[in-house]
Amino acid sequence: MVGGERSDSGFALVLALMVSLIITTTAIVLTQRVRGQVEMARQFGDRTQAEMKIREATAQLLLTMITSQAGATGLEEAEWSEGSSGLALADGTESQPWNYYGEPFLLGPGITVTLQDSAARLAVSTPALDLLKPLMTFHGVSSSRANTILDSFRDWQDADDFHHLNGAEEDYYIKKLGRTQGPRNDSMQSLGEMGLLRGMDTTLLNLLAQDLTFYPTNHFNPMNTSITLLSALSTPEAAEQVASHRRAGTLTSGIFSAITAISESETLFFSPGGRFEVTIVAEVGEARAIRSFLLIMKEGVGRPFRMTEWR
Repeated sequence: MVGGERSDSGFALVLALMVSLIITTTAIVLTQRVRGQVEMARQFGDRTQAEMKIREATAQLLLTMITSQAGATGLEEAEWSEGSSGLALADGTESQPWNYYGEPFLLGPGITVTLQDSAARLAVSTPALDLLKPLMTFHGVSSSRANTILDSFRDWQDADDFHHLNGAEEDYYIKKLGRTQGPRNDSMQSLGEMGLLRGMDTTLLNLLAQDLTFYPTNHFNPMNTSITLLSALSTPEAAEQVASHRRAGTLTSGIFSAITAISESETLFFSPGGRFEVTIVAEVGEARAIRSFLLIMKEGVGRPFRMTEWR
């Protein structure tokens, strides 16, 4: 009997341990699931708040853009709250000065905005295309290759089949390269299409991309260009001086012209265009929401702005 009792006791102990193990494992699994669900709920909440911030920031941006005086490189300081270095927000906090040359600025806690004056980029369908050559040579492209790309660009967009001196028409792309299609014979529709040009490659296209726009512009405004493009059009030293004046809020058309030796002309003058490429980034916790769109100002009486290209 003693042996039988010991055997029963041992079996009971093993059974108790197994039950305990099952309970512990179940508790761990349930705890992990609860934690996962809590984390998912937190992330969802953060994402929702970030999206709400995007909507609030968009409304704040539109209101400010249509009610504040625009300067050459950003909103005029006279429209900012007294004694402020930025715009007063609805919640009483203070933003950073707004600029039109693509430098990110803080609109509010966790909200960053980038405003880029489209007129400060080279519109590939306008006479500003000629300014591509100094930009390409600044990136190390030879003069002959730059001429080939520019003439090929013109051939790509014109309606005839006569190529420019260094350009290329349908015979080059189809007969020589074996492609199935030649030039569009109309305005380019995307940056990727530009990579099809004779003389162009992916490396150069990526270098040029930040300074190009396919949005039509009435003029070119060098005061809001990137430091790279400004260096190509003047000198790197002059570009750094302009950047310093931008940061200090002291850049005027006269100072800009004196530093860069760039003067206004029929297609180049020192004022922003009516189109702005906008990017708003909102962060809440680990959640990050991004919205980009094209803002077109002064659409006409009763329509002070229009938003398009929303993504």
